[in-house]
Amino acid sequence: MFSSYTIRRPTQRRPRGPPPTFSQLVSASRDVIRTLKELGIDACFVGGMACKLYGTTRQPGDLDIFCLTTSWAQEDLKRRLTETNSCFYLIPSRTPGATWKVLWYYIKETQSCCKVDILFPGTMDFPDIPVSVIDRSNPYAVPCVPLSALLLLKLQGWIHHGEAVEFRYRSKQPNDAKDIKELLVIARRQHIRPRTEVYLLSTFISEADSRVKTFVTKHPSSRDDWTTLGFSLPEDAFSSNSTGQKDANDMSALLKRLSIRYICIVIAHNC
Repeated sequence: MFSSYTIRRPTQRRPRGPPPTFSQLVSASRDVIRTLKELGIDACFVGGMACKLYGTTRQPGDLDIFCLTTSWAQEDLKRRLTETNSCFYLIPSRTPGATWKVLWYYIKETQSCCKVDILFPGTMDFPDIPVSVIDRSNPYAVPCVPLSALLLLKLQGWIHHGEAVEFRYRSKQPNDAKDIKELLVIARRQHIRPRTEVYLLSTFISEADSRVKTFVTKHPSSRDDWTTLGFSLPEDAFSSNSTGQKDANDMSALLKRLSIRYICIVIAHNC
């Protein structure tokens, strides 16, 4: 057992305690890393927690942990974590028909909890990050994915959330945009050049080029930040006509992705 005492953790439900503080999330992050290391797995944080550790202002709601291994199946690792450390527990997914379970971390002091998402190389096009580039320069020495990769992964998430049919995913876009804009300021200050990072595949960079252009059409004030980081953004690509056409194309694509069932529900509701 990882801890020297037994924690009475919740099962099949989330605790009713308050949302965890950032300090509690830092402690939980360290415990997650220690537990994974005990299992022989190197890992680092991505998502909102990594953004906060780099200096953004938004409070993260969960922990996204990137495991630098392909030797584990995701559900097997989740179960092993609960066996190794009693702070971890599993609950059934809310997704209808889902066979997987959701991993949570229990904070005993306040009966709070936070969701822990386990990610592997290749998951959602995540690049294979070498151990040598993991960044621990934050004040808490918590390992994070390099800033260049984090920025482009956040950008990828912004795109994916915008393309989603379900509102719960689309509603995450404003937070994504806020994180990206703040990361851009930090990246400029650190003089990073994402396009020159040798560990990022050329296909990932090529997709990032396209995503940057899409982001700038929605957030034109970010243009100078992206160009400073080495991305090429022609002036005429962001004219009002181009932007209007892009918005129209985006709306058309969204409507095509909506199922007939959802459309019928909307029509019935408005009749």
